[in-house]
Amino acid sequence: MKFAELMSVRALGIPRHALENTELIACIFDPDDVVNLLNSAGSAISPFALATSVHALVEQYDYKTCSRAFERARFNVINSHRQ
Repeated sequence: MKFAELMSVRALGIPRHALENTELIACIFDPDDVVNLLNSAGSAISPFALATSVHALVEQYDYKTCSRAFERARFNVINSHRQ
C-alpha cells in the first residue's frame, strides 16, 4: 500500500487506541531505521507499538540483525499498567 493510500484509509475515522499518537510517520523498513525513528520519537513508546515493530522486523530480517539494532535503543516504553 502506498503512503497516500494509507493516509486516505486513516482519514476514514478509524478509532485510535488511547496510546496511539496522532501523527503517522513513514520510515524505511529496516532494523536500524526503525530504531532511529523510535529513538527520535521524543516521547515514550507504547508496548503495543514496540511489540508490533519487533515482530514485523524479525519476520522480515533475522533475529541477530534486529538484536544488534535494538542494542542502540534509547527510548522509553510506557508502563500502561501504572495507576
